[in-house]
Amino acid sequence: MNIPDEEHWAIITVDRIYIPGDERSRTNPGHGYPEHYEETINYRSFTSWTDFCNEVTQLTNRNKKFKAVSVKPLKVETTVTVKMV
Repeated sequence: MNIPDEEHWAIITVDRIYIPGDERSRTNPGHGYPEHYEETINYRSFTSWTDFCNEVTQLTNRNKKFKAVSVKPLKVETTVTVKMV
């Protein structure tokens, strides 16, 4: 996943993926893993305001649920201290 280090815009969507159960769960209920859905979170970043606005327009026209955000990544610093005891 490529997330820009500089300020950018992003669109976050949630999708559901169908996972079919295995044969064992169908023939022996309570065993194996059953069919189910898993949610995935998708993050699409944009460094172009025009591209971002075009995507927001397309998603809105398709009645797709999404969150549009402005992102300012933080810098994280780590300090290591060595002590003699």
